[in-house]
Amino acid sequence: MPSSHLHFDYRHITHIFTDREGQSIQQLYISVRIERVKELLNYDDWSIAMIADNHGYSTAAYLSTSFKKATGLSPSGYRKLQVKDRKSINMV
Repeated sequence: MPSSHLHFDYRHITHIFTDREGQSIQQLYISVRIERVKELLNYDDWSIAMIADNHGYSTAAYLSTSFKKATGLSPSGYRKLQVKDRKSINMV
């Protein structure tokens, strides 16, 4: 574990990270995952189930719950708002 190489315990490192970044390591990880899901929702080719399966969510329902908690919208609701710019992933 990196904390043992730095001679700090995990709690100390997470406290420093949170103070400097304004969010915990876990919150940053969740934010990065949600941003990636947002990117993929812009493409018609990926169903919500496919996105969940390919990005470490155990089910589409769990992805939907996590996404709604982070954004206030369901993945399908977010996708509907993005419809004007949506295209096939093969066109990128």
